[in-house]
Amino acid sequence: MLVKTLQQQFQSIYQLPQDLSIEDFLINQDALDTIKEKQCVFPSIEHPRGYMLLFNEDDELHVGIYLHNHVIDNLRRYNPLLGLHEKNIYDFCIMTEEVSHFLYTTWKARHDMQMTKLEIELQAEVDKFILCTLYSTQQQGKTDSLPLIELLFEGYHFERHLSEESRKRYHTASRLARHYCHFLDRHYINDNHIPQLIEEIRQFYRFSQTEKISHINRAALYH
Repeated sequence: MLVKTLQQQFQSIYQLPQDLSIEDFLINQDALDTIKEKQCVFPSIEHPRGYMLLFNEDDELHVGIYLHNHVIDNLRRYNPLLGLHEKNIYDFCIMTEEVSHFLYTTWKARHDMQMTKLEIELQAEVDKFILCTLYSTQQQGKTDSLPLIELLFEGYHFERHLSEESRKRYHTASRLARHYCHFLDRHYINDNHIPQLIEEIRQFYRFSQTEKISHINRAALYH
């Protein structure tokens, strides 16, 4: 299943534990409706096609990942492993975002580290750019990242159901990620320095929110 492949790719990139499978945490529409009736610690709801829900039950943190059937079916029809294009990149980013949420949240939780909604969204924005870039590089040999940066960070739109707080958080995460990905493009991707890129983003992954933002602000000086 593609969602498992994406998980494994992120685990390899970031050197993460491989004892959990996202497939064991996928939920269908009925389960989603039941879970949403509980008091959620962090509902990650950016669009109706993908959700991550965290909730406490019996003093344990539970995770549920929902992907709309349309997302799964479309990526089966237009396999991103064979190429990213206008018919699959939107759904590919939805799936990639939820895989990112799952891995980052469970990694933070197992290390008993604090995390914020902004931090989780920021990491997911970076992860979408990284995976899309690596896929494009593998398919074309060398890629121009600028159209991808514009697509991910300048051409997005908000769903109508989002609160003003959520809109501000997503906008902030997108703005920060855009600055960081411009830095990655100029200093690593443009010259095809992939090993150095991986080393850089592995370090970034392990930063706290404050450290991430400070790192981005420093990187912005090199634009």
